[in-house]
Amino acid sequence: MIIKVKINFEVITIEAKQNATVGDLKDKLQLQLGISKEQQLLIFEDKQLENKKPLCDGQELHLMKTTDPDDQYEILELYNYNKTPWNKEMTIDPNQKDCINTAEGDIFLIKGDIIEMERYLPPICHYFHYVIYLGNMQVVPAQPTNKYPLRKWLEDSNSVYIGDLQEVRKNSRWRVNNLLDEIYPPFAPDEIVERAIDEVKKDRKYHLTQLNSENLVYILQIYIFNKN
Repeated sequence: MIIKVKINFEVITIEAKQNATVGDLKDKLQLQLGISKEQQLLIFEDKQLENKKPLCDGQELHLMKTTDPDDQYEILELYNYNKTPWNKEMTIDPNQKDCINTAEGDIFLIKGDIIEMERYLPPICHYFHYVIYLGNMQVVPAQPTNKYPLRKWLEDSNSVYIGDLQEVRKNSRWRVNNLLDEIYPPFAPDEIVERAIDEVKKDRKYHLTQLNSENLVYILQIYIFNKN
């Protein structure tokens, strides 16, 4: 069976036996990446997996590295940090700039915010789409949904461009997710916006595996991923 492991915004594919466990996967990752089993934390649906837990074909896990296994709970807390609750509705407040009214209260968006949207691609695919907020309810990148088949996404058919937040969201659940701000320093808000607009001018092509929305928003927002 095939297991996908996400590390540092890249996804690697591991072949495993049908009865493989998390511990077996860690052995393979140790050989391939040079990260000892004791330093590996494998996350699925925001939960750390125990070594004895069996794997499922097609499962996608997040790999985090720790130098001290005793710090794992602190690391997991950082992993979940700053994820606001999911919102089902999005009502733009006409009287307040960059304000969205929700059942839990008003949310004021800031330039450079990462907005996460929950997507479903029938019949079985569940994934998340990410956009950078530009201000005035505009976002980038804006991936069209229910418009292009999966085959075309893999063939660079979607461009990265500026779109209206409401139109991009459609009926998706959404939340502000500046997850890594407390770990890595982001660019200043106006600089993030400028960088995003520059990417649009380059006519960058959206690609499901090579340049997806999550890759791009972190490149636009966070300094550490642009040092080289």
